[in-house]
Amino acid sequence: MFRAKGVTGTGTLEIISAAGAPRGSMYHHFPGGKSQLTVEALRFESARVSADLQNLIDTGSDASTILVSFTEALATSLEISEFRLGCPVTTAALELSSEDPEVRAVCAEAYRTWQSMIEALLLQRSSKSDQAAAAADAELILATIEGGLLLARAYQDTNTLRRLVGNLCRILER
Repeated sequence: MFRAKGVTGTGTLEIISAAGAPRGSMYHHFPGGKSQLTVEALRFESARVSADLQNLIDTGSDASTILVSFTEALATSLEISEFRLGCPVTTAALELSSEDPEVRAVCAEAYRTWQSMIEALLLQRSSKSDQAAAAADAELILATIEGGLLLARAYQDTNTLRRLVGNLCRILER
């Protein structure tokens, strides 16, 4: 629900209803209420994205192939959802990072994890051998993918996302 409507756009009663759970059960499992649920949902989604990326890394393909495959999966997910389901971490970061320090910390940790995974990928499977250059490129790649997802939702078109990642891959191959 958070991926489609955002955290602020999703009501507590709506969450309880969608879960088919009694009202009190949410507060039993999440005594911190919606804020705690948000943090746990973000951790879950972050781990899911990390696992998806790791599964691609485990194929042994080169960095460009992995990045294209990863982005293609994200683009396909956007298209299937009719552009309603973006990155939940970005959605939460945009909505709540100035209001909820714990949400901000979880979002930052997710981004750091993904950036670290991309950096390691670049060092292992591309022509990058310099740690600082790989770190800078990983940050650029993550920001480009996240920005591309936002543009794809706004444009209702994934071609920009695919084009951006294609451009990044050309840069990586230099």
